[in-house]
Amino acid sequence: MKKLFTLIAVALAATSVNAKQVLDFSAHYTEGTTISFGAWEWKGVGLSTGDLILDEDAKTADDSGVTYFDASDFDYLVIKYSASTTDVSLIAQYNCKGTIGQWGPEYNQGQISVDKSATGGIVGLALDASLKSKINSVALQGGNATGTLTVDEVYFATADEWEAVKPAPPTTKEIDFTSFGGYDAASGNFVFKAGEAGWYSKWFGTLDPDYFKYLVIEVASSNGDVQLVIQGTKTEGASPAENMMILKTETPQTFYVEVAGWDNISQMAFQNFNFSDPDNEDWATKAASAMETTMNVTAMYLAVDEPTTGINKIPVKVVNNGVRYNLAGQKVDKSYKGLVIENGKKFIQK
Repeated sequence: MKKLFTLIAVALAATSVNAKQVLDFSAHYTEGTTISFGAWEWKGVGLSTGDLILDEDAKTADDSGVTYFDASDFDYLVIKYSASTTDVSLIAQYNCKGTIGQWGPEYNQGQISVDKSATGGIVGLALDASLKSKINSVALQGGNATGTLTVDEVYFATADEWEAVKPAPPTTKEIDFTSFGGYDAASGNFVFKAGEAGWYSKWFGTLDPDYFKYLVIEVASSNGDVQLVIQGTKTEGASPAENMMILKTETPQTFYVEVAGWDNISQMAFQNFNFSDPDNEDWATKAASAMETTMNVTAMYLAVDEPTTGINKIPVKVVNNGVRYNLAGQKVDKSYKGLVIENGKKFIQK
């Protein structure tokens, strides 16, 4: 994150008779034009005056000489954009915490994702009521993939103004799977190497499931089993790592995991579980037996509703509890004859 040692004041331009106030990002773009983002690139606008007093030895930052922007009259920070080829974060950076970290002075902040979209949209970040009287800066920050964003305007708004423009909540939220490790753009497939399980990941930092209940992956085909590891934090404060099996298939399948109750998904990673020696109890030996695997993913998204189409719809919460399923995703008992799935493994039940 960009270090802000000298804080620069900028003018806020009132655009109408209401309280809406537009932020001047002219140092980074002209409204309505397309701007480029490098990975994690920070494009910020300073809203405060004065300098921090830094003590590098004590790792402290004194903001007694800083005058922050007071946004008490507003409730939301809003961005309206026409298109985006990458996920970007809209950030409200509040007052300094008084400490110096790895990347410089540390600030309280709130942020929200501005999702990749060919048609754009409008996104509102609710300002923290206890901190909005002390805003240091507002920023747009790229994610772990490069891309472009066409911004119409960024502005502070009241609750009434946000209610008048906010879009209806979508039922799905796309996740860009092409920026995961292992994705081969030339073929449009994931290609996982032989000889190791690997860790083919994407770091989100902050992916808030919000009101969405399920993480869904639609797979056209896969010549071997693949495990998806999901890391983040849950509401109760735990830092879980859930595992979901994506099973070998020659026909389109839908897989999903319940994410209701998660505060944040920080990272996801695929692992090659296409083992020639799957029953070996020594992990290193088992992992070394992994065969090259090609998987074609057609969609990855968060969803409000539980998937009802496709098969192999096996939530992770039941993959690891010893319950058996047939290939239609239906729970079966020991009297069932044929290919079944239990704890992420397939076998023939006779």
